[in-house]
Amino acid sequence: MNPPNDVVYFSTFRLDLRTGELDDNGTRVKLQPQPLRVLAELIRRPGETVTREELKHALWGEDTHVDFDQGLNFCVRQIRRALRDSASAPRFVLTLPRRGYRFIAVLRSLPVETAPAPKPEARPREKVARHAVAFRLAAVLAAALAAAPAPLRPAREGAAPSLRTMLAVLPFQNLEGGGAQESLSDGLTEETIHELARSERLGVIARTSAMTYKGARKPIGQVGRELGVEYVLEGSVREGCSALSVEARLVRVRDQAQVWSERFDVPQRDPLLVQSEAAERIGRALRARLIPVDGQDVVGA
Repeated sequence: MNPPNDVVYFSTFRLDLRTGELDDNGTRVKLQPQPLRVLAELIRRPGETVTREELKHALWGEDTHVDFDQGLNFCVRQIRRALRDSASAPRFVLTLPRRGYRFIAVLRSLPVETAPAPKPEARPREKVARHAVAFRLAAVLAAALAAAPAPLRPAREGAAPSLRTMLAVLPFQNLEGGGAQESLSDGLTEETIHELARSERLGVIARTSAMTYKGARKPIGQVGRELGVEYVLEGSVREGCSALSVEARLVRVRDQAQVWSERFDVPQRDPLLVQSEAAERIGRALRARLIPVDGQDVVGA
């Protein structure tokens, strides 16, 4: 049976199936895009066995030639780590050897605290007493507000600038053109967005908006105006004999100047590990350049 809506709650966790955001008691849980997609597939069919083949078709597709078993095992390990779950004594994800997985926790469509028990109706005397107290408090508050000086309005000129630098990550271009490489390029785009969004000083456009520009070939200035960002990151992926070649470029929207670029090779291993390593390298480089330090401006601003 499908969950009741696109935002589900289980134990102390909240998962938005539309955006892939996982929270634990209001704190964002870091989980890479591919493991998040595996978790979402399991939650969409709570209590049912989701076979390994079904997960392969849903996440990797028919034309993706990767070490699927190793990739799926990596995803499940990451899910268990994020949920503090155990394979030997599972609370959330049950492993069915050689078959697949089953989500076994109870799902809710609302957090527990949003449905408090109704309070008993107050007796007439209690109502009168509460109304009298509320009236006296309102009178005191009104008098205090009348005596208080008018608040100063902030000056329009010279106001403090926003602390967040707005950035869009365009879909990485697949220079090989193959189906497997296309999936890896999209995964690298998602992982780079996820990595950069970890910083509170960067405002990163969501994946759903960024992916609409896949293959669009619009000018950077137009993309920046449409998304309302200051910088745009674009890049490409090319597969070599034993390594994946990634090239990334950071472009400032206002004058379309390239303020940073780097090309590096990542050894060919499990696709998820390749995406994670490449995204971390890009994230480190961009945070060093876009986040002000000791009051200094960002690079090239």
